[in-house]
Amino acid sequence: MASPLFFKFPEDEKTWGIWDQYMYGKDILVSPVIGEKDSRKVYLPEGSWVDVWDHSNTIEGPTTIEVQTPLFARNGAEKQLPDLKEIYKKSLEIAESRPSPTDGSELTIGF
Repeated sequence: MASPLFFKFPEDEKTWGIWDQYMYGKDILVSPVIGEKDSRKVYLPEGSWVDVWDHSNTIEGPTTIEVQTPLFARNGAEKQLPDLKEIYKKSLEIAESRPSPTDGSELTIGF
């Protein structure tokens, strides 16, 4: 269930003024990049937060940071999200190893 930050952090007055970030469930903090930007400022409430795109990046809140991939999970969350950067790398490797129409191969789709 998605909820505004102040539902999960009512004692943190900063969360009451944040309308463009939300909690997905109890452990995932989502901060959409809105408009034609490639990064945004993210407020992380109190606690230890793990960057879902780079699990080696753990940040202690409360703090505000500027990031390109604003998706964080609480450190020690019940459900651990996979390292999205590794999944992205693997998907690129798979895509690059597939034949392309420019290499002389043909793609046949059977019905």
